[in-house]
Amino acid sequence: MKTKVLYRIQKIGCKPYRVIVYRLLTGVFCWLALLSCERLLEVDPPSTLTATDQVFSDDATAETAVRGMYADMVSNHVFSGNQNSVLALAGLSSDELFHPPGTNIEAVQFQENILQADNQLILSLWDDIYRSVYSANVLTERLEASTGLTTDAREEFIGEALFVRAFCHFYLVNLFGEVPLVTTTDYQANAVISRTGITEVYEQVVEDLLIAIEFLDPAYPDDERVRPNRGAAMALLARVYLYLGNWTEAEKWTTEVINDSNYRLVELNSITLSNNEEAIWQLHSSSPTVNAATQEGNSFNVPSSFNALREEMVEAFEPGDLRKMEWIRLDASSFYAPFKYKVTGSGTDRSEYSTILRLAEQYLIRAEARTQQNKLIEAIADLDSIRGRAGLPLLAEIDPEIGQSELLDVIIHERRVELFSEWGHRWLDLKRTGQADTVLSLLKSEFTSEDKLYPIPQQELNNNPNLRQNVGY
Repeated sequence: MKTKVLYRIQKIGCKPYRVIVYRLLTGVFCWLALLSCERLLEVDPPSTLTATDQVFSDDATAETAVRGMYADMVSNHVFSGNQNSVLALAGLSSDELFHPPGTNIEAVQFQENILQADNQLILSLWDDIYRSVYSANVLTERLEASTGLTTDAREEFIGEALFVRAFCHFYLVNLFGEVPLVTTTDYQANAVISRTGITEVYEQVVEDLLIAIEFLDPAYPDDERVRPNRGAAMALLARVYLYLGNWTEAEKWTTEVINDSNYRLVELNSITLSNNEEAIWQLHSSSPTVNAATQEGNSFNVPSSFNALREEMVEAFEPGDLRKMEWIRLDASSFYAPFKYKVTGSGTDRSEYSTILRLAEQYLIRAEARTQQNKLIEAIADLDSIRGRAGLPLLAEIDPEIGQSELLDVIIHERRVELFSEWGHRWLDLKRTGQADTVLSLLKSEFTSEDKLYPIPQQELNNNPNLRQNVGY
């Protein structure tokens, strides 16, 4: 496998990045593009090594490089919340979103579950996730090799890089199944790497997160929540253990997060506000030249030209659910759209950040993990924390004797209405709980069981003879 960041840089050369090298020291991520370009084309090795040494020569310049990793994530499609993001594409694949105009044929392929391997949105998805994997690997290797950093700074920065790598591999393995496990910057080895078994990928994700938990501080590195702390690593690890069916570990790590004084549930209209206390990890550009509104806010501003909520999603809410009132709006074209993000346009209002991890998910993870262990009273209490905020009757009052199977159904329903239009939760939930075939085959005539995995991009198969395609493509 030749990761797309390498492939793209090989095709375009180094010149565009050399023009903006100065921004390397101001947090823009061109330092990584420059390094990867020089590595690939073997341009001036001595000066490359000198530049790299300078970047990681002390805590301050190394931190600039770390910030650059997030700046790149903000700018790439997967993390931005736009029409090429995980939010949009996985939402179309599930029973959550649809593309009203039907004009973007590649988006319609997601919507109807008739994906083709040459779909450019698939290529972009793969491309951008592996770009961030490569970024994390560059940081990890350079930080480990540096002799100019304090121990605390080195561990903090490595912890952040490993968290990002784990996050990316989590989504890769859940979207594509077996994928290349890329843990180095050796482009020659990566260019011919084979797909790795799902178990092995998950083992690496867990290992990266456990190291991140050890290295990261409980406090955020600065006044904002745009760089992960220990709580973020624990929150992601809890999700991973839920997906692996390790209920005791999922409960353990969610409890750590829920008991952390950094976090509390906030009002429904505050969950996307910058640095709100429910937010565990957010992203936002600090560049004054970038629009202040989130891509999520702008993407759903005119849903008739992008994506809108399916009728099935809108009707999933119970009567009186305040989330339907606060988080959904009817636009001028009579389409329903997600409205968790209120700020739109190109103004200077930076009151919202793209929210990737938040506390409500942790309550839902723990409720599911506890239910699987038959700790029903405790699970109901977790679930009622979410239902109570939504203005719904508490299960402890209306159905305290609910059985395990029924409670699991309620939890999956709550995940659907709580986490909709957030990072593909519904698509992944349908797959991991075995409901995708039943739910989606009734809704979409073309859906088959093989559609639960996305195809490996055809361009990747052309570049790397050791890759094989998923069944059905």
